[in-house]
Amino acid sequence: MKCDAVIEKIKARVAAIDPNGPRKVLGVFQLNIEAADGVHEIVVDLKALKVSDGKAASPDVVINLKDEDFIAVGTKQIPVKDAVAQGKVTMTGDQNLFQALIGTLCVRLDLIAGSCNRTTMSLETVIEKVKARVAAVDPNGPRKVLGVFQFNIKTASGVEQYVIDLKQLKVEKGTTATPDVTVTLTVEDLVAVSARTLSVGDALTQGKLEIQGDAALAAKLAEVI
Repeated sequence: MKCDAVIEKIKARVAAIDPNGPRKVLGVFQLNIEAADGVHEIVVDLKALKVSDGKAASPDVVINLKDEDFIAVGTKQIPVKDAVAQGKVTMTGDQNLFQALIGTLCVRLDLIAGSCNRTTMSLETVIEKVKARVAAVDPNGPRKVLGVFQFNIKTASGVEQYVIDLKQLKVEKGTTATPDVTVTLTVEDLVAVSARTLSVGDALTQGKLEIQGDAALAAKLAEVI
């Protein structure tokens, strides 16, 4: 889609909800998002607290819209009622639940949508994307990557440091004393690798990426970010 980062942001927000705490929205939402490469079907299940590809058996709300209109609604450029009135959003089900979904999950999507409209991403977007992926990993299931990655990301204001721990399944800002792999690169190159406009191999050969540590784990870097 034009802006997969929006979905990744929603995944991260759903993953952050306390299942034992109070919730503003309880419902199952079927999103059918029309993009250039076809219709993407996404289920946002706020009862079971998961976001997945596919069709819900019994959604409370079904929403059909184009990806650019999804961004516009999420960033409050178009109110929900106006989007529906203009035919940019078609839906069946409880409209109050739909509005609650937008209000709960799409707060601050302007940070993402702005970058998507420029066909680029930000460091925040990449980290949210990684957090969503890590949160979606089944701790009891098989895993492709097991290791601790220290990222040193060069920005205009200094070095941002993050630890991606695929053993404990957590992503945190800071450093670790015993990383399996240490990765150093600029924020621009991190974004390019994450967006798949720059491969890990090309980044290495061009001197844009420095890697220290376990070579076998380092080879799986693209699966991490």
